[in-house]
Amino acid sequence: MLWLFTAITSYLLLAVVVVVDAFLLKRAFPDPKLYAFTVGMLGLLVLLGTPFFGFPVPNTETLFLALLAGVASLFGILVFYRGIKLYEASRIAPATGGMLPIFTLALGSLVASETRPVSDLHAAAIILLAAGTFAIALRGSVRRTFAGLGSALLAAALFAVLFVVSKIVYLRVPFWAGFLWVTLGIGVGAAILF
Repeated sequence: MLWLFTAITSYLLLAVVVVVDAFLLKRAFPDPKLYAFTVGMLGLLVLLGTPFFGFPVPNTETLFLALLAGVASLFGILVFYRGIKLYEASRIAPATGGMLPIFTLALGSLVASETRPVSDLHAAAIILLAAGTFAIALRGSVRRTFAGLGSALLAAALFAVLFVVSKIVYLRVPFWAGFLWVTLGIGVGAAILF
């Protein structure tokens, strides 16, 4: 039953983070671009770990993939923050979270050299998750809901790129090298945003 406690605690912490993000976007950072840029620049603090863990440079292809994952993460954050700013956090967060497994599964199936077949039970769980997402998001104004769902879908797609490409990177290089370069990719995304 430890997994149940861990899952509930994780979702509680995620809810707190989304509420704090919504508060910051309404008060301290009225522009989602500024908030995403700040988050991306703070990610560059990872460089403080280089004296202790080194500054490994992977091969060109892996380096490109790590930077791509970071840039996708930063733009996913930006789209997610815009969605929270313009629409209700209580709709955008579940919609993004509900669509993320579908995009991750689809993208992972396309690019992974080995794919595990999805069992009928897992497929049903993913479908129920997506259906629940739409049920939560479809309250209220239809026009506003579909605009919000567009933000959630794009954010989920970008986060799926982050997850799938990061897995490829972490399979190729040790943890520190992957973490360093994916996080530096977030900084590159922030520089592009600037």
